[in-house]
Amino acid sequence: MLIFDLNGTLVKRFYKPNGARTEYDHEYDNFYVVIRPYLRELTDFLHTNGMEYMFWTNALAHNAKCITQILIKEGMQPVAWLHRQHCSFIDNICKKDLSVVGAMHNINLEEIYLIEDMATRSVQGQNVILVENFGGDKADNALLKLIDDLKEIRGKGRKEMKMADKK
Repeated sequence: MLIFDLNGTLVKRFYKPNGARTEYDHEYDNFYVVIRPYLRELTDFLHTNGMEYMFWTNALAHNAKCITQILIKEGMQPVAWLHRQHCSFIDNICKKDLSVVGAMHNINLEEIYLIEDMATRSVQGQNVILVENFGGDKADNALLKLIDDLKEIRGKGRKEMKMADKK
């Protein structure tokens, strides 16, 4: 199971500036959302290879839902999505405890990868695939690098990469 962080990993979400003109792909409430370049290629790779994935963000439930809906419009099909209320706070840092996903989906921790822009966001500190923080740069190619990393992991035949049954 792949778990994708949202803001800084798949998208850049920022407050709408007062009167300033800026480029963005989507908007909701008082936010603009920029889709990270090569999201379509990542989505195609995941779907072609039958890889199960979900979203987990440190954002509040409303923001998580809005961003998830945007990503679904962009073609992604997560099996679930989690938000801040599913996180653990350790030393005042919001962290993602992968055992939560393991329990929800009956998956061993070794079969779960967190794709994140901040290493400190995982309780376990393992099975984290780090990507550079996305700040909205249209020249960004981190998702292409991620696809290569996922090909390498998948190519090693690691059981940690749980595949969805193709029907």
